[in-house]
Amino acid sequence: MIFDCHCHLCDERYADKAALVLEYEKGGVGACINAAYNLASCYEGERLANAFPSVYFTVGIHPDNPQNATEETLQTLLALSRHEKAVAIGEIGLDYHWTPYDEALQQRAFAAQIELAAAAKLPFQVHSRDAAADTVTVLTQNKSKFSAALMHCYSGSVETAKQLLDLGMYFSFSGTLTFKNAARLREVAKYLPADRILTETDSPYLAPEPFRG
Repeated sequence: MIFDCHCHLCDERYADKAALVLEYEKGGVGACINAAYNLASCYEGERLANAFPSVYFTVGIHPDNPQNATEETLQTLLALSRHEKAVAIGEIGLDYHWTPYDEALQQRAFAAQIELAAAAKLPFQVHSRDAAADTVTVLTQNKSKFSAALMHCYSGSVETAKQLLDLGMYFSFSGTLTFKNAARLREVAKYLPADRILTETDSPYLAPEPFRG
């Protein structure tokens, strides 16, 4: 059975959720995790998990909106995480790609949600873009609070992957692994132990060749 560990069924481009689930099940995907990025997508993930046996979900606040990771919101996320089909906190992390961004605020929101994962006794899914060094730093500072977590859509170097492996991290790759200019990323995939690699689509984003766009 193929298990998609990170996708976005709640994306507005997917109008007919039932048809989408039926399509991926016919294609050999036995189950998937709908990854949240804000509070609304957490509730939608819960709804989809209740509606479809093959759908599981995460709860979390994306690093693009760290100001939304308030104490009140974190308590709401903790309550949602008690659902039997809530399987991770995420996607959380750091994103220094789009300017302006607040590094300190993102790091505080990231650390707070790692603590949330510990309280919920769940793993977490990490989004890291143009922030490899600080991602490793935050994870290292909070290592006592988790035993395993996922680097979703990993795009870093072998050197960073070595550090993350030492922290107990798992890795998943999106369709970017198939891009012609992704030779370095394919070297990372070859380097990683097979038992540390999970399968994701990040659907509807980052489709593989020849389906880009």
